Amino acid sequence: MKHISKWLIPAGPLALAMSMVMTSGSALAAQYDGTDPNSTGCATASLTSTVYSVSNVDGFGGFLELRWSGKCDTAWARFTCHASNGCFNFRVSIARDDGASESVEVPWPDWMWSGDQIYTLQLNDGSQYTAQACYLDENRGTERCTPSF
Repeated sequence: MKHISKWLIPAGPLALAMSMVMTSGSALAAQYDGTDPNSTGCATASLTSTVYSVSNVDGFGGFLELRWSGKCDTAWARFTCHASNGCFNFRVSIARDDGASESVEVPWPDWMWSGDQIYTLQLNDGSQYTAQACYLDENRGTERCTPSF
């Protein structure tokens, strides 16, 4: 898991060195808040924490992913459309437990073709934070979210 329990950190000089490393990692991750995970290179060293299958009122659907980069200590939401007729009228978001968030939407009459992907900007998701990806069907007003990571 990406989160380290503060109770596992030893006391003494080693603890000071570890806290300096953890602090610099958080500072590094903070610089990526609100940036594109692909253009920053963070997406090249990422993993998918959770994948959810989602569909809207018309049966169109796809996969919602909570993505996390260990290289940059960031998270973002990604949606891949898998509906033969395309995907439309939805919002994908990433929210951190402190209230910071990013979102992207595909409002009617715009749509995505099957196989297309859309993703949010990324947020710092260092060990002091957790983040959650959500898909909002704007026709029904229903939302489906991944577990926090």
